[in-house]
Amino acid sequence: MRSGLQLLRSKSAMSQPLRIVIVMIEAPVPFGNAAARWFYVLLNELLACGHTVTAFAACSRTSEIKEVRRLFFAPHFDLRLYPKPSLPV
Repeated sequence: MRSGLQLLRSKSAMSQPLRIVIVMIEAPVPFGNAAARWFYVLLNELLACGHTVTAFAACSRTSEIKEVRRLFFAPHFDLRLYPKPSLPV
C-alpha cells in the first residue's frame, strides 16, 4: 500500500505542474503550532513535485517572519507574509 505522499509524487511525475494558490492562517514553520507544521510540509512537498505555488500567510509572531523568509527565500518561493494585527484590549 502506498502512502499519500508517494501517490502525490507519482501522480505529479505523470501530469503537468499546476499553478496553486494557498492561503494559510499561520506561517509555514517546522517548529510552530500544528497548523504551521502542516503548512510547512504541504508547501515543501508541492514545490518538490514541481508545482508553482503562491502562498499567503498570516504571521501571529513577528519572529516567524524572519524565520520563514530564511526558509522560503525568493526567487524560488513566492510566499507573502502578513503580520496579524493585535486587537485592542
